[in-house]
Amino acid sequence: MYVAALALIKPCVKLFSLPRGVLMPLILPICVIGAYSVRLSMFDVWVMFASGLAGLALRHFRFPIAPIVLGVILAPMVDENLRRALFVFEGESFGFVVSQWVGTVLVFALIAIFAEGILRLVRSGRPEAAE
Repeated sequence: MYVAALALIKPCVKLFSLPRGVLMPLILPICVIGAYSVRLSMFDVWVMFASGLAGLALRHFRFPIAPIVLGVILAPMVDENLRRALFVFEGESFGFVVSQWVGTVLVFALIAIFAEGILRLVRSGRPEAAE
């Protein structure tokens, strides 16, 4: 595998140096074939196009893509573990939050989430120092 990777480095560099106008028409049919071949369903192809348009809209409005990808990857695990926790605590919504350690971790998590916004508000209220 390592030898194959070394042999393909130069052709890949040349391929990626092509202009987007040439590269995208080559990539699009491969993506369509790949999406269709998974379940032989046109629905998967439409989902692929919708995801691409959503990605373009997110890029246009300068949303960071990494948190969205993390959310898509981690959401099934979070859902499964939340269901497991609700089963253990017999459906009580906040049964797993009553522990002192969990409460402390949640407080620190909330501080970490809102700290940047709070610091911006505090800094914007102060007059700028003369330089």
